[in-house]
Amino acid sequence: MDMLKNIGVQTWLLAGEMAPYLLLGFAFAGVLRVLVRPSLVMRHFGKPGFWQTFKASVIGVPMPLCSCGVIPVAASFRRQGAGKGATTAFLAATPQLGVDSVVATWGLLGPLFTGIRVALAFISGMVTGLLVDRLDPSDEPAEPEEQSTAEPATKSKRIRDMLHYGFVSLPGDIGRALIIGLLIAGVISALMPDGQLGAWVGDGFLSLVLVTLVAVPMYVCSTGSIPVAIALMQAGLTPGVAMVFLITGPATNAATVSMLWNLMGWRTACIYLASIVAVAWLSGWGLDQWFPSDAWVDLPCHDHVSMSKHVWAAGLSLLLGHALWRRWKK
Repeated sequence: MDMLKNIGVQTWLLAGEMAPYLLLGFAFAGVLRVLVRPSLVMRHFGKPGFWQTFKASVIGVPMPLCSCGVIPVAASFRRQGAGKGATTAFLAATPQLGVDSVVATWGLLGPLFTGIRVALAFISGMVTGLLVDRLDPSDEPAEPEEQSTAEPATKSKRIRDMLHYGFVSLPGDIGRALIIGLLIAGVISALMPDGQLGAWVGDGFLSLVLVTLVAVPMYVCSTGSIPVAIALMQAGLTPGVAMVFLITGPATNAATVSMLWNLMGWRTACIYLASIVAVAWLSGWGLDQWFPSDAWVDLPCHDHVSMSKHVWAAGLSLLLGHALWRRWKK
């Protein structure tokens, strides 16, 4: 009973740490959702090639789509005539980040870690797309579908759309994964005292492999992966190991690989998975080799618990609860 209570307390405190950045990120996501329409994105994917893959990676990094939300969008891009490389680049880069997770990463792990995470999301998209174009060149995308034109939205409607997406739709999409991520982090924090997991696993290549085996089949969104990464570092694992989880967790899961297999064939699916894992391992190793431990900000500490943390945690809980309830009613 005491262990369950401890898990609940750790989860609640992590929610309080993340809530301000999540709420700000949800607001940014709503603005981006209205200003950047999918129809605008589709026109830039074009035929297979370097620049199409480049644009798909650049556009995908800030797009507010979670690991499951990106699947139908990527399938739609493919049906609109996008090449395999551009589609897989978008599919690799998009779920790793989003404005909400960028803000949360900045607030909890600092600007250096955030900048590296953004760069690696772009790099993994580029590497994946270029390798797919190179190693699986057969490409017969469907003819682009005609897009219907709609009346320009009024200013008030655009504002409503921003608020609805940022504080209802997006929390509904990632809410379950975010809650699961927080619970996993709470379990790790409760069961593993500071530094204990690192002492068991070590800081070598084995730790990268073990976290990959856990992260690849697991469904976790870019924001929900943050508390797990923090818990891993608090448990004694290196920032490189945490970065491996932040890359492979959101970008790979059974649904994504299955969709790729059915939509573009087994070869593309295998190239996609191998590319993500290779980039993650090289990144994790390089991070631990090139950056000293004092380059990172201090991890969240729960020794002092202010009333504001409880207020933020309660606000986030109400937001996620309302969004998930609306989603369940449909």
